Amino acid sequence: MVIVVVVQVILRSIFNIPFISAIELAQYFLIAITFVSASYATRDGEHIRMADLQKMLPKRIRFVIEFGTRLAGALCFAIVSYSAVVSTIKNFWNITPLGMPVPIFFLPTIVGFALLSLEYFIETVQMIMGKDYNIGL
Repeated sequence: MVIVVVVQVILRSIFNIPFISAIELAQYFLIAITFVSASYATRDGEHIRMADLQKMLPKRIRFVIEFGTRLAGALCFAIVSYSAVVSTIKNFWNITPLGMPVPIFFLPTIVGFALLSLEYFIETVQMIMGKDYNIGL
């Protein structure tokens, strides 16, 4: 993504030649990196938490909040992934101004949210089985 922007700056400022669709490519890479890496951050527990507030609550209430959050996350991310699939199917033959087919453009969204949903589902199952080590905060 950075390379695309740097090449665009060099071509425009030194050679006075624009790199057509550089912005669209940079946006695509930003979306791809963000959505695909979100599940990795979830697995490693790197998302923002209200840990200080949760530590003040009784253990049982913490469990219920964490369980509800993870279950809701799994369901919401599955719905977003499904919606992206439906949108991709409806726009299957369209192309972006870059000439990229819409299915390729939506792929990071579909994969990213599907992986997030899967990760939250796995964490929910781990909580039920008592194998979750993050619940103690």
